[in-house]
Formats: sequence, structure tokens, C-alpha cells
Amino acid sequence: MQLITQILQQDPKPAYQEPKEEKIYGMTLLDLNIQWHYRQEKDQNRIELTAIESAKN
Repeated sequence: MQLITQILQQDPKPAYQEPKEEKIYGMTLLDLNIQWHYRQEKDQNRIELTAIESAKN
């Protein structure tokens, strides 16, 4: 879980995109599919993890 936290702290969305609360972002890390979205809190965007699932079929 520490690796996932460190990666999400780096704001892994495409740099040209502004974060939108309704958009779900995702990536595959090792054998996991990770999904998150941004949540507006006061004057900041916060990342909220929405799913961690096995990428193996």
C-alpha cells in the first residue's frame, strides 16, 4: 500500500488535464488495477482511491 500511496502523491494524471471530480483515472501497477478520482476540498484537489483489483484474469 505504501508504493500506491507514493505513486498517487506524484499526481499521476496526464499533466495537460485539469482534475475533474467526475473522471475516474486508472493505471496498472504490477498485478493490480488501481482507480482513483479527484475530490475538491476547500482550495485543493485531493486524490481518493476508489478501487484496487487484481489485473490477472
